[in-house]
Amino acid sequence: MKKPRIILADRDESYMAALQSAFAESFFGRIELEAITDPAYFQELFASPQRADIAVMAEEFYSPSMERHPITELFLLTEQREEEEAGGAGTSRIFKYSSPQEIVRETAGRCPDAFRRDTGKEGRTRLILVCSACGGVGKTTAALGICACLAANRRRVLYINAAGLQVFGWLLEDRTPIDFPQACLRPESEDDALYREIRPLIRKESFYYLPPFRGALLAAGADWRVYEKLAVSAAGAGEFDHIVVDADAGLDEGKARLMDLASKVVVVTAQTEAAVYATNALLHNIEGADGEKYLFVCNHFTEGGSGDAALWERAEFSVDEHIGYREDYGRTGRTDWAKDRGMQRIAFLTMQGEE
Repeated sequence: MKKPRIILADRDESYMAALQSAFAESFFGRIELEAITDPAYFQELFASPQRADIAVMAEEFYSPSMERHPITELFLLTEQREEEEAGGAGTSRIFKYSSPQEIVRETAGRCPDAFRRDTGKEGRTRLILVCSACGGVGKTTAALGICACLAANRRRVLYINAAGLQVFGWLLEDRTPIDFPQACLRPESEDDALYREIRPLIRKESFYYLPPFRGALLAAGADWRVYEKLAVSAAGAGEFDHIVVDADAGLDEGKARLMDLASKVVVVTAQTEAAVYATNALLHNIEGADGEKYLFVCNHFTEGGSGDAALWERAEFSVDEHIGYREDYGRTGRTDWAKDRGMQRIAFLTMQGEE
């Protein structure tokens, strides 16, 4: 598979060195990377047609003629954060003084096909656990959004809601619940038998998902371990690239086991005193939360929110990504979720390390 071509252009050599290093570290050996600091050389290069997957350049390097080149995504580095769009349909602005890593995630998230791996090589199924320390932070919409973005990246994704009472159906087109499969209620059921029974029940919208169960776990006489078995059995079948498990808020033995099994753990919090306090408490009870396996995501984020600086000073964790505030994610639907830049960047981070 041909490597994606990425072109970076800015006069500032030290800035370019940092940005070039961030791209190289994120995609070591998997991209063709060109960094240009000389405007004269840049003009000479683009005097002939140039094909690229991503071009990130200072505004002084840009001219309307750039739109004629076959560049999938063109980003202009701007010193004004509030400016969003410029140029043609494939041109966007990005704040120059974001961290280099944030620029990598922003640009790569907007160009998913460029980083799609050779599908001729099968990799193992990756388990993604989405959890939170408390309710009300939009964990389920974040989990569904991640699924939509992974599917847009041409991954086969299965969503499993792991709540004691499943009420996520209102976010779907087909809201019809299902009864618990009998294999789920038999503790002795083998993983392969369990997946064979649930496989015909799986539905697909923009991604695959196990429909909501009609009854609560307690009413069915089952316990939370059934979700662990469902995830493990589906992963063992090897039919999906990612299985996203959306767990109840809080921490218990079952979720601790899934944290151990997961390739990535996405911890969703919010821009509130309660959410930050609860996430701090969760942090004290999980090992390795400061490693690459864990991603801390702030949902419903607004820039410069009330008491913002003081709030995050009390946080004992670093937020890796933000999902911007919207009035009602439920009304926007999965198509809009897949276009959300924050969710795109989170999906990109969960794909890192794929085999």
